[in-house]
Formats: sequence, structure tokens, C-alpha cells
Amino acid sequence: MNSDMIFVSDVVSFLFGKIHQNPDIGIIGPKFLNPDGMLQVSCRNFPSVIFGLTKFFPFLKRFLTEKNLDYYQGRRDYSVEQDVDTVSAGAMMISRKLFRGIGGFDEFSFMYAEDADICRQVRDLGLKVVFNPSATLIHFGGQSSRLNSYKAVWSYYFAFYHLYKKYYFGKAAVFIKPAFLLRALIGMAGNYFKKDKRVTWDNKS
Repeated sequence: MNSDMIFVSDVVSFLFGKIHQNPDIGIIGPKFLNPDGMLQVSCRNFPSVIFGLTKFFPFLKRFLTEKNLDYYQGRRDYSVEQDVDTVSAGAMMISRKLFRGIGGFDEFSFMYAEDADICRQVRDLGLKVVFNPSATLIHFGGQSSRLNSYKAVWSYYFAFYHLYKKYYFGKAAVFIKPAFLLRALIGMAGNYFKKDKRVTWDNKS
């Protein structure tokens, strides 16, 4: 769990109880709120080949449906418990036995893709990843990355490069993997000319 959280409810006890009572749940995550009380999106689809292509070729978004582009799942109903692809690593619960069994977080996906990776591993074992809104947190750090911009840009694209290298094969994946590295270099060069050197979480295009 991130250090920039405030509990709105007894999150730990509630989520622990859910996992203890439901052995088919591998990971469970709470609802995030911004400091102003507005919903903060915390569930994501596992990044697809289409998602990878749009990060390198943004113009492709014009020709795709909202469903294809809904990586961040902003249109999901966050008022009900449901199975999801990924919950945010900012606050998720997983048993120690399962966490150690899959080798913990992948160091190469740190910060930007570790949640997608660990949730994918859990689902590949036949276990569920669940979002539950009855457990609620206020997350103060969800608006922007405070890292040095060059390091943030490189870390973001390298994390996804590693994720695609780990889970995708075939011609499309062979193209996307080096494309992420090239996109990282382009993004770092572009940030050199920006006055605001921060990198937002939801607009790393």
C-alpha cells in the first residue's frame, strides 16, 4: 500500500475478511477517491496489442471504438463489487503465500506496470482479481508523478516494453516491443522542451 493514503473505512480488516472467506480470490482492491471526494480510477484492462499501437501511433484512436480504448476503465461501474483484469498496486491485498509463490512484484515493471503484471499472474493461476467499493481510501498521489520527468518517461515505457515482452508473442508484439523503447526516447526528448517537467499518470501519450 502506498504511503499517501487515508482510510475512509476499515479497509485492511474488510479486504482480509473477503480473501479469507473466498479462496477463489487471489487479489482484491478497494475504491480510490481523490482528496476532493471524486472517484479516482483504479481498475484497468490488461493492456492489449491495440493499446500498445495507440501509444506509438496516437492517430489510430480516431478509428477505434471506446471499448478498444478503455484501458483505464473510466466508464466502469465503481459502485459494485466485480471481477476485473487489474486493480491498482497503490492498494491491493494478496496473501503472503500467493505473493511469494509467484515471486512478488517484477522489478522491471516497477511503478507503472507492476499491478498489471502481478494481477495477470494471479489470473493465469485461475484465481480472481476483484474490485470492492465497500473498502474506500483517499489517495493523494494519484494526480501526477513527482519523479524527474526523464526518469519517469523512461520508466513508464520500459515497464510496458517488459510487460509486452513477457506476455505477447507474434508479429504485432515483435513490432510493439521496440516501438515502446523508441517512444521512450521520443518522449524524453519532447520533455526537454517542456516548462512543466512532471509527467501525468493519465496522459503519457
